[in-house]
Amino acid sequence: MKPGNSHRKAQMPSTLEDLRLRLNQIGREMSGQIRRAANYAAANPDEIVFSSIRDFAEKSAVSPASIIRMSRGLGFGGYREFRAALRMAVKEFNASSGQTVINTKPSADFLTSFSSIAPGELSATAAKMDQVADKILSANTVFVVGFRSAHNFAQYFVYLAHMAMAHFRLTSPAMSSAADHLASADANDIVIVFSVAPYAVEAVQLAYFLSENKIPTLAITDNANSPFSKKCDYVLEANRSHIGPIQSMAGCVTLSEALLARCFERMGKDARQKIGEFENRVRRMRGYWPPE
Repeated sequence: MKPGNSHRKAQMPSTLEDLRLRLNQIGREMSGQIRRAANYAAANPDEIVFSSIRDFAEKSAVSPASIIRMSRGLGFGGYREFRAALRMAVKEFNASSGQTVINTKPSADFLTSFSSIAPGELSATAAKMDQVADKILSANTVFVVGFRSAHNFAQYFVYLAHMAMAHFRLTSPAMSSAADHLASADANDIVIVFSVAPYAVEAVQLAYFLSENKIPTLAITDNANSPFSKKCDYVLEANRSHIGPIQSMAGCVTLSEALLARCFERMGKDARQKIGEFENRVRRMRGYWPPE
């Protein structure tokens, strides 16, 4: 049966599992662009639910017509019907499994899904994110700092931010070099510092220096009352957690991702466009493994 006509007889899948099974089936049975589109959709459902047909086509290296044929092969009238069904299936799957898809408009309700935030702090955390997002978007430069192991989280944060915001700058993980990077910071900038207990000496020293020089500072940390946090203008506090003997940074990473989502929401369509352009440039540079 040709995929372009199968929508008249095929039963439309409704659950995420059924959709993936049917997509994988099409991927095995079809060839060329339809196979690539089906394989890409099966592997990236969370991404497809937010993608236009043009975005989907570019990401999967197929034509929009092939995506329409794939959608009809699943039993849908076209791509919009397929995407709507996939969106509902992903939402139901996440609700039943306790998972959460980061949306573009994080709120106090959105934050309830994260154990990294104390229940009593949800509204306050959402309000703080609003304040910090406004400061980030209005700042001349956003300096991001993480000493020792926290540098990896600062690096990840800047990578995500750079997809849509060019004014982020990662500083050195060594205090002597970080001082060179931060020498130009002033009241029109903001410095974001990652640190959890036991706090790096460099993080505490930096917080004191920034406070004395009236440079706005955000702490992404696990204790709003620590000597480090008390010197910062803004604090996003995650619950402390351990994985065995390991002090986890997962809560701080979650807060930082939610903060960026808040910034992107305030940027509107401009953020989505820039993120799409970033991904497409990387694909043209062959930075991602191509869909099969």
